[in-house]
Amino acid sequence: MKLVWLVNSILPQIAAAQGHEGGVIGGWTVQLADYLSQREDISFTVFYPQQSTRDLIRGRTGNIQYVGFYEEAAPELLYNYGMEEVFRQELEGIQPDLVHIWGTEFVHSLCMVRAFDNPDRTVISLQGLMNPYSKAYLAELPQSVISRHTFRDRLRKDSILEQQRKFRIRGRFERVALRLVHHVIGRTDWDRNEVLRMNPNLKYHHCREILRREFYWIPENTEKDGLLSADSAGKSAIDGLVQKPPEHLLSADSARKSAIDGLVQKPPEHLLSADCTGESLNDGTAQKSRKDLQSEGYDSESAGAKEGEDGLVWRLDACQRHSIFLTQSYYPIKGMHFALRGLRLIKRKYPDALLYVSGVDIIPRSLKGRLKQGSYSLYIEELIERLDLQDSVIFVGEKAAQDMVRQYLSANVFLMASSIENSPNSLGEAMILGLPCVASRVGGIPSMLMDEKEGFLYNYNKPAEMAKRIIEIFEMPDQELCRMTERARVHAADSYSRSLGLNDYLRTYGDILGEDIIN
Repeated sequence: MKLVWLVNSILPQIAAAQGHEGGVIGGWTVQLADYLSQREDISFTVFYPQQSTRDLIRGRTGNIQYVGFYEEAAPELLYNYGMEEVFRQELEGIQPDLVHIWGTEFVHSLCMVRAFDNPDRTVISLQGLMNPYSKAYLAELPQSVISRHTFRDRLRKDSILEQQRKFRIRGRFERVALRLVHHVIGRTDWDRNEVLRMNPNLKYHHCREILRREFYWIPENTEKDGLLSADSAGKSAIDGLVQKPPEHLLSADSARKSAIDGLVQKPPEHLLSADCTGESLNDGTAQKSRKDLQSEGYDSESAGAKEGEDGLVWRLDACQRHSIFLTQSYYPIKGMHFALRGLRLIKRKYPDALLYVSGVDIIPRSLKGRLKQGSYSLYIEELIERLDLQDSVIFVGEKAAQDMVRQYLSANVFLMASSIENSPNSLGEAMILGLPCVASRVGGIPSMLMDEKEGFLYNYNKPAEMAKRIIEIFEMPDQELCRMTERARVHAADSYSRSLGLNDYLRTYGDILGEDIIN
């Protein structure tokens, strides 16, 4: 099979081949690209946007061929006929059997759809959806903030209202692209309903996403939860893994015997805190240290753990009590302004509560930063001061995956405060690590997290409800909290299973092509 991918940012594998670091955007594609490139029956080419040169960047890393095409930093206002022609010429040379487009957020997706001009052999993975996102973009901001222009906003024509307008324009390209193809890949009830509303004739394929490697307990060479289909049991697959029938979402009752990513083995230190000395969720034993387990002959490698990885499961006794972790804050949809109001309410009962925020630090630290400050950033800075939260909000910056794992594990609660989302990987990362989660009840989030069973959901524009739910986590009895986070981990282990996820994509590709690719 000749497979072409179109992604929204350079893959780390390709960036490394060119001698520079790739970003963390689109992390769900990284491991899947590795897996697909290992298959001898797949010829794999990846298209990605770049701004370093107007010429095409062509090359190969391992079994991945790549084409870097030039795209302006803000391409969303006009359709790019030149890009369509570039894609058409490249595709004529490749002659792909299948084109897989990751996301509808940018105009290059529509350019690729039209360049390939084969709706039966084109599939679009749904990420964010611009049209519904644009409707939620203002997220109940004050009118004074919505209409304000900073120096940066005027210079770049990028005020909050203009940002919303750009989302709407991108949404128009998105609708056209989705009407020109016959196949989409999604993960939530919300994205299914939204795209079928745009095009009722689409065939919807459900595929799991794959998280960054650092978030998994089980090393790839010991994972056994279903690289092949159930009817091909016993046959080998990538990395020599052995087939087991796919294990779908486990019930709460079976959570006691669950495995990380569907396996039956447990990590050496499980979910119980030092105070949780009652019944274990896995095998009825109290929590033991790695030293104790090793003295009893426990084989960490066979259980999917590696030296130094004891901390890959969240523990109450190891976290910073009353700390809250939010992963994004740089534009209104992420709900930072709601999180701050909720934090102020929490601090009335827990004065030591802290909000840690990763990603771009939106508060300027220099004169140059001031000149680049947008209206939303300025509003957040003003809100922090008005609510007297200067010492309660810590921006930790952008972090590599392993550092993000540590940041998750040090928190008491993960907060997803967005006004709209489809299936945010940050929530999945928190769930698979066992971190207690509180999330807004928007978009596809209810498909990811079962309210009051696996975490708490709340109405996104109700900071008091958010605060109430976070305080419930702070005050929940240890064993009850352990059971809740275990159920979330079981759910996430299925939703983000690497081997089952690979199976999903291979099965989808085969369905589109009318072939059995898995076997």
